[in-house]
Amino acid sequence: MATVNVLNWKKEKVGSVELAADVFEAPVKKEVLHTVVQWQLAARRQGTHMTKTKGLVSGGGKKPFKQKRYWWSSSRFFTFSFDAWWWYYVRSTTS
Repeated sequence: MATVNVLNWKKEKVGSVELAADVFEAPVKKEVLHTVVQWQLAARRQGTHMTKTKGLVSGGGKKPFKQKRYWWSSSRFFTFSFDAWWWYYVRSTTS
């Protein structure tokens, strides 16, 4: 049996308590401890998630070119958009 001191708010000893050996001297199971810690950390993070709404997503306007123009350029305009940096450059130099 393990004995532990009981302290008050001023950290003065006010008594002692004996702890049950079958609870406090049991071997530590690292897998269970890891699972519980991960669960507690995930519960602490709950409520901080956010998904982007239609107004927050970039792009989504008019498609600049159709996707397949010719048979040899099937993947040419997949990642093309008016939000690309060169469109801002073109707009600022032509106006």
